[in-house]
Amino acid sequence: MPQSRTYILGADGATWSVLSRLLRDGKVPHFQRLVDEGVYGPLESVENMRSASAWTSMFTGCNPGKHGIYEFYEFLPQTYSLKYIHGGYKHVPGFWTYLEQAGQTAGVINTPMTYPAEPIKGGYVIAGLDGPGKASPRFCSPGDFIDKLETKMGCEYVIEPGLTGAIARGKPEEAVELLEEELESKHKSLVTMLDSMPVDCLLFVFRSLDAAQHCFWKWMDPTHPKHAQCSKEEIERFGGVIDSVYIKLDAALGDMLDRIGPDDHLMVISDHGFGHKCPVSSQLNQWLAAHRYLVYEEGGTKPNAVSKALKFVASHTSRGTKEKLARLMPGVRNWAQSKALFSGVDWSKTRVYSDAQFPRLRLNIKGREGEGIVDQADAPKLMDELRGKLKAMRDSVSGEPIVRDVFFSSEIYKGTHTGPGEDILVRWREDIVIHGVQMPKGYEAPQEELSVMPGEDPRVISGDHQIHGIFLGIGPAFRKGERIGEGLRLLDMTPTILHLQDQKIPSHMDGRVMKVAMNPGWLADHPVRVLDDESPPSDACPPPRQQTEYSEQEQKVLEDRLRSLGYIE
Repeated sequence: MPQSRTYILGADGATWSVLSRLLRDGKVPHFQRLVDEGVYGPLESVENMRSASAWTSMFTGCNPGKHGIYEFYEFLPQTYSLKYIHGGYKHVPGFWTYLEQAGQTAGVINTPMTYPAEPIKGGYVIAGLDGPGKASPRFCSPGDFIDKLETKMGCEYVIEPGLTGAIARGKPEEAVELLEEELESKHKSLVTMLDSMPVDCLLFVFRSLDAAQHCFWKWMDPTHPKHAQCSKEEIERFGGVIDSVYIKLDAALGDMLDRIGPDDHLMVISDHGFGHKCPVSSQLNQWLAAHRYLVYEEGGTKPNAVSKALKFVASHTSRGTKEKLARLMPGVRNWAQSKALFSGVDWSKTRVYSDAQFPRLRLNIKGREGEGIVDQADAPKLMDELRGKLKAMRDSVSGEPIVRDVFFSSEIYKGTHTGPGEDILVRWREDIVIHGVQMPKGYEAPQEELSVMPGEDPRVISGDHQIHGIFLGIGPAFRKGERIGEGLRLLDMTPTILHLQDQKIPSHMDGRVMKVAMNPGWLADHPVRVLDDESPPSDACPPPRQQTEYSEQEQKVLEDRLRSLGYIE
C-alpha cells in the first residue's frame, strides 16, 4: 500500500445553507475542524443536478455526454416509455479501475450507479440504490462481502430508508424511525471498514440526508410556501429532523478523523445542494399546452385511471404487497408508468413535451419520437423560440421572473452519448420562493394535484436539488483554513483522487485536479501528470449494452426503492 490513503465521505444532498447554520450554532464540531484546519467551499454539480448523473460524473471525471448516464432510467422516444438502467450502462470506467491497474486497493460503498458491483482486486464494492438488493449475486463484490460485513457489524446493512413512501402514507413518524435505523446501520458499517477492512482509497456515501431533505424541508424552513400549513406540533416534531441527520453525519466524520493518519487525505462532498421544491417542474406540460406547444386530447389533463391506480398503490400498500402485485402482473409497471406520465397527450399535434417531473423538455422530432411531427431542420428555430418564452416565465404569486437560465443539450453535454439527454434544460432561480408558474390570460392556474407522480408531487416532496453542494478537504495537499468561493466542481473529484494517490490523470476526462484548493508547496512537490488517452482503454469498462439486464424480480425491487425515494412514481 502507498504511504498515504484517500477517504471520501459522500453526504448526498448536503448543502451550505443548512450546514453553515449548524456551524454557527456549534452543533457540528467535526465539520468545524475541517473548516478551521482544511479547505472548504461550494461544489458545483452537473447541470441537470440528478443523482444518477452527478455521482457517475463524480467517480468517472466525465460529463454525462461521455459516460451516458442521465437518470436512473432512459427515455425511449419511439414508444414514449421508460427503461430502468444501472451503472453497467456507463461508457467510461470509475477511478477505482485506474487505482487497481496501479496495484492499489479501493472500497466503493453505497454510491449510486455502481451496480453491478465491479470486482476490485484486494478491494470491495457495495452497490448503490440502482442495485436491486442484497439477494442479488451482483449486489456486492466479492460476492460474500456483505455477509462478512454484517457479521462484523453485528447488525443488518440497510440499503435505503424508504422515507417517501411513509410520508405519502401520512406517517412521518414512521419515516423518522426508518431514517434513524438506516443511519445507525451505515455508521456501523463505516467504522467496521475503517477498523478491519482498510483500503488505499475509500468512497463511502450516506444517502440519508438527500431523502430527509426531500421529505422534511417544509417543516424545517419557515420560508417554504407550505410551512404555514404545518401545525405547531408538526413543526416541533419534524422541524429538527434534517438537522439531526447532519449531526449524525458529523459523528461519523469524527470517527473518520480519529482514524486517518497525518499523511492521509479526507474529503467530504455532496453531489448537489438543496432548497425548496419548485412546483413548476410538474406544471411544465400545462404551461406548454397553454402556449400551444403541447395538445391534449379531450379531458387529457385529468388524471386517468392508470395514474389514479398508481397513486393508490404507492400510498396505500406495503412494499411486500407491491412486490406480490408485480409478480402476478409482470411488465405492468413500466407500461403503467409511461401511461401515467403521458396520459391524454395528442402526439399528432404536440411539438414539445416534458415528463412533468423535472425541468427538462424534449421536442417531438420526426424519426426520433414514435409519432414525431417536428422536422429536424425546424428544431433550432423552435428551440430558440422556447428559450425566449421560458426565460420570460413569472411566479404565479409574486410576478417575479423564475428562470435563471435555459440550456440546450448541445451546450452542456459533450461526447458521443448525448442521445439520452433532454433537448432543453431549465434552471430555476434559487434565490426566491417559487409558488408556481403564471399562466397566460384565460388559462387556469396549474394544479399540483395533476401530477401523476407521487414521488415528485410537491405536496409530498418539499425539498429538491440545487446546483451547489459542499466540499471540505483536509490533509497535507490542501490549504489550511481557507474558503474557496468558486472553481470547485464535482467533475474534478476523480482527477483529484487519482492525483492524491500519485496517479496520472487520463486526458479523456473533463475534470481537472482541484489545484485551487491545494497547498502550492505540496503541488510543487507533486506536479500533475497526464495520461494521454483520448478514449479509455477498451478493457477498462465492459460494453454497457451487452451487460446482463435486470431480471424481472430485480427490476420490481428497484422500482419500489426508487419510488420510495421520490425518483419515480
